[in-house]
Amino acid sequence: MPKNISDAISGFFTAIQKTIDKMLDYLNPTSDNFFLKTAFIPEDGWFSSQITSLHDTALLKFGWVSDLRSMLSSITMNDTDGIENIHAVIPIINRDVTVVDFTYINQHASFIRGLCSAFIYFLMIIYILRNAPSVWGQMT
Repeated sequence: MPKNISDAISGFFTAIQKTIDKMLDYLNPTSDNFFLKTAFIPEDGWFSSQITSLHDTALLKFGWVSDLRSMLSSITMNDTDGIENIHAVIPIINRDVTVVDFTYINQHASFIRGLCSAFIYFLMIIYILRNAPSVWGQMT
């Protein structure tokens, strides 16, 4: 029996020693477990998880933004070499002749496309503003 009592007493003092060491570790400013550091410095990844949470909440609340973004990303300005000229071969003189020449249009194609896009966006904004009261009425 004395062996069990001595083991119990030594186990009790060992537990007290571990608790005191842990407390001193929290009070030691050079320790990783310093109580001010654990209280005021967030864990690794805390900010990124908060930003992700905010992003997910915004997607839930404003789902139409992602629809609008996908719609706008599908609109592309395809600036290729332009429209090819229309050629014809005259068999009598065996010569290639340009029937329709698109050089002028090809020089200003990006401006013309931009002008068309601006007009379409203008019409889309007018459409949205005309239908906005009915949409806002459904939200309330």
